[in-house]
Amino acid sequence: MTRQTLQIARGNTAKVASYPAAPGEPFVNTDTGRLHAGNGLPGGVPAALKSEVEALIVALANKRDKSPYELVLTQELLSGDGSAAQAAINLFIGLPGRKRIYTAPGPLYFPRVIVLQYVNDLEWVAQGTDYIVRAPIPASGVLDQNYSWNGFLFIANCAGVDFLGSATIDYDNLPFTQGTITAVNGTSTFDVKVDDGFRIDFATSEGHFGVDGDGILDSGSNSNVASITPLGNRTLRIAQMNSVNGALYVVGKRVAIQHKKYSTPQAAAEPLIVCYSNRDIRWLGSYLILAAASTGVFNNYGAGTQNWSGVRIARKFGRLISANADGQQHVGLRGADLILDDPLLEGMCDDAMHVFNAQYTVTAVSGTTITSGGGDLPAWWDTTYSRVRVIAPNGASRGEGRITSTTSGGGQWSVTLDTLPAGTAPGDRILNLSLLPRKTQVFDGVIGRNWGNGLRLDCTNLMVRRVQFDRTLFAGVVAAAANEFQQGAAPSDVIVDDCDFDNCQRNRGLESADYLPVSIAVYATSLDGSGGGYAPVQDIGGVEIIRNRIRHTDGGGVAICEAHNVTASDNTFYDISRVPLNSDPGNIRRNDITLRNVSKAIIDDNKNLDLTGRIASAGGAVVAEVGRNPGMSLSGIVVAGDLASITAAGTDQASATSLPARSNRVVAGSGGVRLPAIAAWGARTITVTNATNAPILIYSNGSEYFEVGGASRPLKPAQTETYIPSLEIGWVEVGRAAPINY
Repeated sequence: MTRQTLQIARGNTAKVASYPAAPGEPFVNTDTGRLHAGNGLPGGVPAALKSEVEALIVALANKRDKSPYELVLTQELLSGDGSAAQAAINLFIGLPGRKRIYTAPGPLYFPRVIVLQYVNDLEWVAQGTDYIVRAPIPASGVLDQNYSWNGFLFIANCAGVDFLGSATIDYDNLPFTQGTITAVNGTSTFDVKVDDGFRIDFATSEGHFGVDGDGILDSGSNSNVASITPLGNRTLRIAQMNSVNGALYVVGKRVAIQHKKYSTPQAAAEPLIVCYSNRDIRWLGSYLILAAASTGVFNNYGAGTQNWSGVRIARKFGRLISANADGQQHVGLRGADLILDDPLLEGMCDDAMHVFNAQYTVTAVSGTTITSGGGDLPAWWDTTYSRVRVIAPNGASRGEGRITSTTSGGGQWSVTLDTLPAGTAPGDRILNLSLLPRKTQVFDGVIGRNWGNGLRLDCTNLMVRRVQFDRTLFAGVVAAAANEFQQGAAPSDVIVDDCDFDNCQRNRGLESADYLPVSIAVYATSLDGSGGGYAPVQDIGGVEIIRNRIRHTDGGGVAICEAHNVTASDNTFYDISRVPLNSDPGNIRRNDITLRNVSKAIIDDNKNLDLTGRIASAGGAVVAEVGRNPGMSLSGIVVAGDLASITAAGTDQASATSLPARSNRVVAGSGGVRLPAIAAWGARTITVTNATNAPILIYSNGSEYFEVGGASRPLKPAQTETYIPSLEIGWVEVGRAAPINY
């Protein structure tokens, strides 16, 4: 008869359980000093052993030795369908006081997801273990109530759980395959010879392809697959929904093919590690994820300290990808402190880490009650006194109220507020402000070689320091309120400090509201500066981009849009490509720093800087200061707005007739500095002076120089644009150099 054993210990006292390995075998109870975990074990094991278990718990609890209870998770327990191991864990976590689960060195195969629920004060200690997931792929493709998806851990409603030691996490039935292109058949198909050791049973559709494994994705219309047909000799024929991209798919290129089930970008199904509503979860060891069927980590509604430093994600040697979707997703954190110290996140097919909170659309308003459709009340929205913000369709905040009651049913849910913000109407969105992290900190790590953004942080209070970003398909860091699938909080108090961005934004030519080709992006609703009327002072402020090194990007360096109180200083730019700005072929230039609809910006002490963009917005003051930037040139700066918008620092310009400038020399590009026609100017005379009223250069037509020294030059009302190739205007300091010599 095959039997299984379970050991439970406290201090130097240990007990052993022995029970049948297969259902239906008789159970022989010959030693009442042993622990038998009866409840939940396979059939044939009687449930009459409860009193024996309780006696053991009492005996261990009464020991003077107050060491933690300890459980060793063995392959013997995990044999079969893994239910014996889960039953043992369920018994163990019910013990009082501190508890510790050990896993021994070597491989440990998991036929099912391990569930930890309602546990307090637990340590999980891996002793150099190789966790190998063998859980079957569920037919439904969703998280079901039996936790039978293709994952590793489900942790819910726990507090004070620490993961220590070291382990790797992998699959023995990989959710992706890879190989080398052996033939390109016209514009419709190409053939792939699958690498040895990788799956060939991928006769499916809607896969996604990465090329060369270096963070380059066929990210246009050619990323989806119509069919995959086995040809024999480990070769697959790939037919794409659109024509084959000849620039990417050529003979000899290596490609990775995702499983259809895991290619949805939301990636909420089948994460490797799922955490739900936990407080103080700390991954302090090193748990290296080598493959994930979807998202590596899905962490929802966490609170307290959420330290995920120890969850590292990387490609195993010889593989092209690691996770099939995002590396880590942190959603609706309840005032938590999210920490990643010394992270390693690389090789995933989407963002390395995404932090966000869901917004919901208002479908009806009655009194102070707001109704939203789409199923049941989202978790944690039933918490009364939570603050809710109402956001208009153009992104502007209508105001806030506190939840006093909630209802749910009939496919919709409602929240009643103590005060309804004025103007709230169907089509608005609501955001629970209690479901945002208190702060997010990422320090001293390596992030990149992935098919998305490095860090996408749709939240407030962000600090990213001393991180190396390498070969992200899109931006290295994005702090934004807009998102393809969810909506986050408008970023404020953002610090990106002392980081290296190397080869970020590898996707030349891809540009949208979410993906301007830059290494660092901070914006509210769009990167083209339109923002649907979103004012620069609406929500985004306190942005510091300082002491960074940005190299070899196919796009721009830094883009800051719809923000105020912005500082970009002491950054160094190398080899920033000349690309179209805002899809304008006539506006091709290096875009080291792009400002669009910003106010109170300081651009100072940057090296090798080429500054572009719009530094004012209608109704807002031009308050940009540009100074001490060695090697700087200006290209196509646009000052937009009425005269009241074009102001000097600390000066009321509501009826001004002058545009003060400082004693600086400006070397502008061929586009110069554009001053659009503004009807409100009328026939006013504009005077340009420096601080000492000395003559300064206004513009050059190539053969003549025009000086002003307290004099004036009339601006013709019918003039459509005035080009000032060698001067910035408004509250803008450039260089703080000596007076101009020419």
